[in-house]
Amino acid sequence: MQDQETKLREEIVQDAQQKAERLVKRASRDARKMLDAAREEREKRRVARVAEAELDVEQRVRAVLATVGIEIRRRRLAEIEVEITKVLTDAVERALALPDEQRRASLLALLSDAAGMMGRTGLRVLCSSRDRALLTDTGVRDALQRAWGGTGGAEDVVFVETDTVRGGLIVDSADERRRVDNSYDGRLARMKDELRTQVYRTMAANAAVEGDAER
Repeated sequence: MQDQETKLREEIVQDAQQKAERLVKRASRDARKMLDAAREEREKRRVARVAEAELDVEQRVRAVLATVGIEIRRRRLAEIEVEITKVLTDAVERALALPDEQRRASLLALLSDAAGMMGRTGLRVLCSSRDRALLTDTGVRDALQRAWGGTGGAEDVVFVETDTVRGGLIVDSADERRRVDNSYDGRLARMKDELRTQVYRTMAANAAVEGDAER
């Protein structure tokens, strides 16, 4: 009787031990899974943080590079503007220093050009006293006839001498509703806009070519 009880007790203890071992193994497996999952989650977060940091750095670098590019273009354009101004200022000074015969021819060409744009009408011409002295009635008549197809004469023009026009002519219609600024300064100012536009177009075209080459 006692042997049976002992045997039963041993079987109960053994079964309990086996169950306990299984529970320990299961808990160990669950713990490893939880640990692995935690490690995986930490790694995902680490990778995400690294990727976020890399993106932030890349954006900052791009912003810096864009700023540098803008500053380079700004300085380049400023240098170009200075050079254009130098060239045109020199051109004006050269025009002002022309000998009388060449200057007279220039003035008559400018008068004919302005008259052609105005059409057949009385003209009021603003010019310097030096330039006025170079414009004879014969020269004025010939200039107007070239513009108006064989008609016109000096009587169609009223000259006004002024120090505000250094060289060339500013031509108003008799009613002063229309004006053509053919002064040397005025024409070269318009030329400055044209040169600037051409330079910018050339720069844009070159930048496009360089961009294609880099790709």
